[in-house]
Amino acid sequence: MEVIANSILICVDEKEHMNTLRVVRKLRILSKRTLGMVYVICLGNCSSEYIEIINVGGAHKIIHGVSEQSAMAVCEKIIVENQIGLITFLDSVECKVLASMLATKLGGGLIADCIGIEYEGDGKYSFLRAAASDSVLVKIMCKDTKYQMCTIKKNSFSDIEDAKYGSGEVIEYYSTEERTDSMPQYKVVNREIYKTEGNNFIDNAKIVFGFGRGIKSPPTLMKLRELAERCSAKVGGTRASVEDRLIDEKEQIGQSGISISPNIYVAFGISGAQQHIVGLKNAKIIISINNNEHAPIFDYSDYVIIDNAEEIIEAALQIMKNDF
Repeated sequence: MEVIANSILICVDEKEHMNTLRVVRKLRILSKRTLGMVYVICLGNCSSEYIEIINVGGAHKIIHGVSEQSAMAVCEKIIVENQIGLITFLDSVECKVLASMLATKLGGGLIADCIGIEYEGDGKYSFLRAAASDSVLVKIMCKDTKYQMCTIKKNSFSDIEDAKYGSGEVIEYYSTEERTDSMPQYKVVNREIYKTEGNNFIDNAKIVFGFGRGIKSPPTLMKLRELAERCSAKVGGTRASVEDRLIDEKEQIGQSGISISPNIYVAFGISGAQQHIVGLKNAKIIISINNNEHAPIFDYSDYVIIDNAEEIIEAALQIMKNDF
């Protein structure tokens, strides 16, 4: 007899509504096999629009209004009472802190920076993430615990446009237990907002131009950025381009950088190391330009151009200048 397995997403940042939607939809798909229910706990105040997004995404129960100070006690209570086996967290500082505390309290297994979750049957899940300095992908399972927990790297799950639900139960949380409401489990002593500069919002861009060691000089990079601007694209790079100091860390694409899910990704001079591929696995169309016909990235590409990336940039930019 198949085990009924419930799952939960714990989220805190309303600005990450698209990422929340993708994770909820993934949990709803998994629930078809587990026969369980999908719970979502929203920490802090959230708008009716955000709740509706979660509802449409497929949550069976949405609990909101949980204070940040009582989050650990409330989440523990809901997880234990509803026998929730899969516990997922969005990739934010607050969620990572809460995930580590809950894993310790519940004796659960916790996997960080997951990019995939699959149901293996009998209430057990497997989690996919990069390892060995981001050179390989590994599948991890939690042993000797009924609480299987993970933080999910941003943009790890793809969009499912035609999946709409909307029949979930919305619960505004009010605790009758003084311990849960009144006694803080931790105290926030400082907050600081970091503002990004330059190539903003690459993780939400529809078109992204990526480059690797096939782009060797700052002047060529300047031409690539000009081409990207004319194409309404954003520019990102590989870890190698960061090491070569051609691009900032916040523009690095890959397991140790950011994950993206653009409609179009164009790779200029990128060989295709596994840690980079992890960051763009949800791109809808991948176009790769490399003068090495055996470049590994070609195995993941929809369109391939075997040529010098710098010459392609120069030619494309000249075409754009002539036509516009």
